[in-house]
Amino acid sequence: MTLKYADRVLETTTTTGTGAINLDGPTPGAQSFVGGVGNAAKVAYTIEDGTDWESGIGTVTAGTPDTLSRDVVLESSNSDALVNWGSGTRNVFLGASSHMMLWRDENKNDVNGVGSSGGTGNAHTITLTPAPLAYSDKMIIRWRAPADNAGNVTANANDLGAKSYVNNDLTEFPAGLIKAGTIQEAVYNASENRFERTAQLVNPASFATSEQGGKADAALPASAYKVTKWEPWTPTITGFGTVANVGFRSRRVGENLEFEGKFTVGTLQAILATFSLGFDGVNGGLEVSADAISGYTIAGFAAISTVGGSPFFILKQPGASIVNFSYGSSAAAGLNPMNGSGSVVAGTIFSVKGSVPIQGW
Repeated sequence: MTLKYADRVLETTTTTGTGAINLDGPTPGAQSFVGGVGNAAKVAYTIEDGTDWESGIGTVTAGTPDTLSRDVVLESSNSDALVNWGSGTRNVFLGASSHMMLWRDENKNDVNGVGSSGGTGNAHTITLTPAPLAYSDKMIIRWRAPADNAGNVTANANDLGAKSYVNNDLTEFPAGLIKAGTIQEAVYNASENRFERTAQLVNPASFATSEQGGKADAALPASAYKVTKWEPWTPTITGFGTVANVGFRSRRVGENLEFEGKFTVGTLQAILATFSLGFDGVNGGLEVSADAISGYTIAGFAAISTVGGSPFFILKQPGASIVNFSYGSSAAAGLNPMNGSGSVVAGTIFSVKGSVPIQGW
């Protein structure tokens, strides 16, 4: 049950012993417990007589007289146990206990529910500050996994008892899914007597690509996530004579080489118009993947500086260390590599961009 609070709740009591106390009415300018929080409310209370004191959690009961039970002692002058009150008049008031407050660090950040951890990969032990008195439904805790798990996992906060810890989809964690040092966050489900992860933890191996032939349990290779920065390289260009103003760069994106470049045509030649592939500043040493679609297929496009003319394409074929130029027109097929001669005029500027899969990547 959630604790209730109200302002200026202050009464006196003359009850002796260690049991529930009678509430003798509010002091001037204050209100009673029943008036402030109502009947059956759970509250954080303090009792003091100027010498002895006790703070705890109790339950307010309306009656003749109203009473306050002393259910849990948080701290007291009697070594944090119930104080055995003697005769005399004491103050009883409702106030925020340090045990019940939201804890923040020196930077004003909420650190409530973040615990230090220990134990093993399958049996996590968590120490929360402030320490909870018991598990409550919907309580949330956070901690770092002490080690990789090897199977089903339990969580035990402040020695309140080890409880099953399951994924957000309510299934047990397979071996190796929880990694040492990773943040875990779980909510306690009292009806099921277990901790449930607040967000689904997913194994990357559950993802697959269509190229993996339906192996839905096969992970993407590490190379699929590799992306490098752009680096310049100077390709070998054929079919356009001695070219000028050459500027090319490339990068790796997963299993593909992305490239873009620009050059000025020299004296046209009656040989295939091509340029070589390069990566990380090095020209050559790369081949189009043997898994690429057979024959010539489009790898990119090219634009030229002159007005008119046919669209230009960049073609690739499996096993090749170069890519070819082509153009489409009423007299030329776009999937046929072209010669340099007859395509453009000297001084034409080409700008190219494309991507090809690389063997071994």
